[in-house]
Amino acid sequence: MTDTDGKCFTFKWMVKNASYCWHQKGEILESPSFIIKALEETEWCLFMYPKGYQNSSFLLYLKRKDNDKGPNEIHLDFQLSILGESGSPVKAFNQNRRPFYKDSSYGGSDIPTWEEIFLLNKSSFLPNNTLTVCCRMWKIDEEFPMPMQCFAWTSIVLEPRSFFIEIKNFRNLGQHKDKGTVIKSTNIENLKLKFFITEGLEGDETMFFELISTNKETRLFKFKLFIINSSGQIVECSRDECGFYHKRNKTWLFPLTVTKGKLMSNQSLYLMDDTLTLKCDCSFSNGDLYEQISEVDNSIIFSESLPSINLNTSEGTSVMTKSALEALKSLYTDQILCDVKLRTEKETFPAHRNILSARSPVFRTMFTSDMKEKSSQFVDIPDVDADILRCMLRYVYTDSLEDLQFQSAYQLYAAANKYQILDLRNKCSVFLRGELTRFNACDVLVLADMHQDKDLKTDVQNLIVKEGRSMFTSDEWQNFLKENIQLAAETMLYKCIKE
Repeated sequence: MTDTDGKCFTFKWMVKNASYCWHQKGEILESPSFIIKALEETEWCLFMYPKGYQNSSFLLYLKRKDNDKGPNEIHLDFQLSILGESGSPVKAFNQNRRPFYKDSSYGGSDIPTWEEIFLLNKSSFLPNNTLTVCCRMWKIDEEFPMPMQCFAWTSIVLEPRSFFIEIKNFRNLGQHKDKGTVIKSTNIENLKLKFFITEGLEGDETMFFELISTNKETRLFKFKLFIINSSGQIVECSRDECGFYHKRNKTWLFPLTVTKGKLMSNQSLYLMDDTLTLKCDCSFSNGDLYEQISEVDNSIIFSESLPSINLNTSEGTSVMTKSALEALKSLYTDQILCDVKLRTEKETFPAHRNILSARSPVFRTMFTSDMKEKSSQFVDIPDVDADILRCMLRYVYTDSLEDLQFQSAYQLYAAANKYQILDLRNKCSVFLRGELTRFNACDVLVLADMHQDKDLKTDVQNLIVKEGRSMFTSDEWQNFLKENIQLAAETMLYKCIKE
């Protein structure tokens, strides 16, 4: 079987803030787990060794959990890949056929190294600082009844901080090998910062900071340091990251890229009132993770043992038994006792008033109040494409989505919102979040703003802020700016507040 043959189950796992992954060699990062009902109720997850295990450098595995209800052994084909910004694989590993026993796992071959993913090719592997791993699974002797998808997020929780540093009487500061100047304005609890001046390799006086964390929970600390000149402009003078990894009082030293002599030769620019002023932008992780998981059809069960959020438990959730779904599907596909027709410009769809009313308060109002649709055989749907209406009706009757793509999810979101099918709208929102890129962010921002979806809008604006200059100089943003000046201004204000 090739990687494009047959209907498969697709699991996408997005690790947000991936560059803050603190895990050392031999430490595991595991995805939320899920149960596939169509695969004999077996339970699965992905896990990785971000920095490898023993002599390896980055490992990725598909794992079958040990406590599922399935048989002792199940055979399947699977393929792992790492996706880029466009959603296409940056690296696809060889497809494997393996027997999965309970508590067994298999990984992909020809896996890139940690350095390739997190350093050398970071822009390709970590767009928006997110590592997206995809696993596709196929049955061997039969197909899944339909293509199935599941999305999960693991977000490394960050604490961002900004603070200013003023080093007064700078001209008279000498070389302090032992004492140093204590910085008191970090506004970060359990963090000590000292400023030192020492003799450099070429005789000039080199400046550096000493950083000590007294909090054993701190895992990884990243920062950028800027000198603020007399015009209020900032000049970067250092950037680094410090791994503390559960160790208290671990010390990091980092030099500045400018010397004391250079600052002294430009005192009017850098040393107003004999004071060196710096700004530090930093963020750090204490090891907290936020997990979220959602399916795009009803064929996946989430593991109850995991602290994950099921978006389908929000407002508008639909819960149907398998037998009820099969009965509704039969009514739809066989067109049994249809009593209304939904009419688009190109196609007409037979349906049932009672089922539409149960799933959509908009249709319920049409059929129960004094509106023309109450007595008419037809309901005109002029603003929804026939393919999108077909997809919406399939969901109304079967509670599942098939072959969802970005464009169809975008249109389906708008249709679901118009007819207030809230669980469908939520699933489309989840899908769109998982597909966000610099190239489609403006379109999704307009959609979220139009339908007052604050969560989706915030996610898009966060991506735009992270993209920064590459976003604001893009053709997509320039076109967006021409037609959505108020929304663009609101987004720029959001950027300023975030910074």
